[in-house]
Amino acid sequence: MLPNVSHPLDPLTTFCDVYQLLRKQTTWWADSAWLRFAAQAAALSPANAHDTVQRIRATADALSLTAPWYAALASPLRLVVGATLVQIGDTAEAFSAEVKAVRHLFRKAGLHLSGSPAIKAILAMRVISDSQPATAPAVERLRLIFAQLKRRHWWLTGGEHVTACAILSQCPLTPGELSVISDGIYHQLLEHDYPRGSSLWAAATILPALCLPAKQAASRFIALSEMVRARFTGPWMVDGDALAMLCFLDHHTERIITRLEEVIDVLRGLEPVQFAEVNVHVAADLVFLDLVRFDTNMRMITDMDEMGRVRALIRLQRALSLLLVQVPSTPVMVGGGTWPTPGL
Repeated sequence: MLPNVSHPLDPLTTFCDVYQLLRKQTTWWADSAWLRFAAQAAALSPANAHDTVQRIRATADALSLTAPWYAALASPLRLVVGATLVQIGDTAEAFSAEVKAVRHLFRKAGLHLSGSPAIKAILAMRVISDSQPATAPAVERLRLIFAQLKRRHWWLTGGEHVTACAILSQCPLTPGELSVISDGIYHQLLEHDYPRGSSLWAAATILPALCLPAKQAASRFIALSEMVRARFTGPWMVDGDALAMLCFLDHHTERIITRLEEVIDVLRGLEPVQFAEVNVHVAADLVFLDLVRFDTNMRMITDMDEMGRVRALIRLQRALSLLLVQVPSTPVMVGGGTWPTPGL
């Protein structure tokens, strides 16, 4: 269960505290990229940082005892799974049972997914449904959405997009309508000279969750990315999925980008030296979690109906953030690592 969104938490401060404690206490300290993702997943924890870290480690340890799939994951990804389960108030035992059940549903539906893409897709379904068990109709809807996306861009659509399909499956649109919107967004962005390829398609498969026409959804992305082009260099130029996440905020572009600059400055100062891409992804998450709790006049949201909407957006963001959990390809001074990601 997600925390009270009106609680005066500071996601950036909580993240820094949890990160430093994880760094000191984990045996996987060299994989600092994954420590950042794990700390990000706990950024809204209502408990103090020490208790949060202990719960993450306890959940990760419980997974190692109860989940046969757990050992096959790259070890730092375990921290991310554990941290996400702690954030949503889920248990290792419940999630392990869900993985077993959903893998069976995947096979029956003809989705041949394994490794970390399968775990991330199942976890995304768990997060966005507020820990409700997956059903055969839900998995079939996911499969149909994936098939529609694959039919339009088969060379760009792979196992990593099943997590996006899990998110899109919650939208009140048909698989065909979602694929039309994704394709429309992709071509709208191509017309604005964005580089063709997987990063742009990643954004185009996320943005239909806005439930807006393709042109409007693309316009939000363009407004954010144009300001980013003016202020940033490096990975921001191509990081479509991180920018797409920020399109779900009901705030002015200037406020979002200014907050991004502030958060990235803090992340740059954290030890050990880190991948620039990881800073980008974590900053996008933290900015979202910070601003989503406020209205456009920066007043804390307290209306019950609006708080329900914010909680739904946080669940969406939690699932979207799993799309960003990828180890960058170029290591820096300390930390990191890469491994192959199996597809469908």
